Amino acid sequence: MEYRLAKLKSGYDLSNENGRIQYLMAAVELLAGLENAIERDVYVSRLSQELNVDKNAILQQMSVSVRKKARAAQRQQQRDMTEQLSARRDTVNPEKRRYVRVANAEERLIACLFHNNDLAQSLNRRVPPEKFVTAFNRRLYQSLLGKIINEETVTSPQIYRLSFGGMLRRTKWVRLAKIVQENAGITAKDAEESRAQIIL
Repeated sequence: MEYRLAKLKSGYDLSNENGRIQYLMAAVELLAGLENAIERDVYVSRLSQELNVDKNAILQQMSVSVRKKARAAQRQQQRDMTEQLSARRDTVNPEKRRYVRVANAEERLIACLFHNNDLAQSLNRRVPPEKFVTAFNRRLYQSLLGKIINEETVTSPQIYRLSFGGMLRRTKWVRLAKIVQENAGITAKDAEESRAQIIL
């Protein structure tokens, strides 16, 4: 923790008030992750002396940060449970129930490819279809890549009219539309995170 605080501190200009406040807020966020209350108290005391800030004010801010982290963890846990429950009922991609996180990452990558045809060559090199864990997502991704690389546009809003060589029945077309719609605002950064989850 001392090393992490020192590294954090080096990123701020402590010669001015704004730099000290920013460092203090970042340090509080870092220390809020400590589970040991005694350890937290020791570092808060050091921060208080180092920056000449009332210890109680730091502890109050830390309490806010701890509550925020707890709420964020609870929300993530609820999202995970929802994902797992929906995966159990998935008849289109039944493998998803075994690989919920990776299957969701695959879906985000499919949506990114659909919305950003220009990424096809790069994604094909960096995440070839054989890296996909679920067969349904693999076939869908491979078909999208093939169409785009062959210079066919797949970003048309008429998604149901796309021809994938008879690969998809109506229920599967509905799934493709859902994947694309749920990930409409996906960015290149999101795609990179999804790629990292798939190729682990």
